[in-house]
Amino acid sequence: MPKLLDNMRESLIAETKKVLASEGFSAVSIRYIAKRCSVATGTIYNYFRSKESLIAACMLEDWGKAEEVILDCVNKGSHSKEVMLTAYDCITDFCERNAHVIRDPEAMKEFGSYFRTYHKVLVNSISKKLDVPLKRDAYHYSATLSVYIAETLIDQAVAGRGFDDFYEVWGQLIK
Repeated sequence: MPKLLDNMRESLIAETKKVLASEGFSAVSIRYIAKRCSVATGTIYNYFRSKESLIAACMLEDWGKAEEVILDCVNKGSHSKEVMLTAYDCITDFCERNAHVIRDPEAMKEFGSYFRTYHKVLVNSISKKLDVPLKRDAYHYSATLSVYIAETLIDQAVAGRGFDDFYEVWGQLIK
């Protein structure tokens, strides 16, 4: 059984984020991250099965923080518009922090299937958070409303379109 080191997973993620931000996606390799963390290459495989899973862990950590912000907004009893704006801002921030992967053609080739899978997870996560305020604030709530709004929020944020353009359409459904 491999020996797991204290905080190694967090250290690997932190170092990978540094490399992604400063050198880009193509600079990340298991060997390079191991060297920068002063560990054997095999040590990384005790925590991550591949370069892709390491990078995905970096991105999921960022998204976890975004989810906390959105959930906090929901738990405060905020109006649907405020929750949508918070989700939009979190998605935009996530895209900016992870642009070195999201906008890199090489990364997109390698991560295409990951992104399709995580996109569904992301839509589901956001739509569940939107359910509470939408049930309260929408003129006519249906189970698919939050899914459509979540999908549109993601599309607007990733495309760099403003929240006001989004809300001009969807806001008509909200009291």
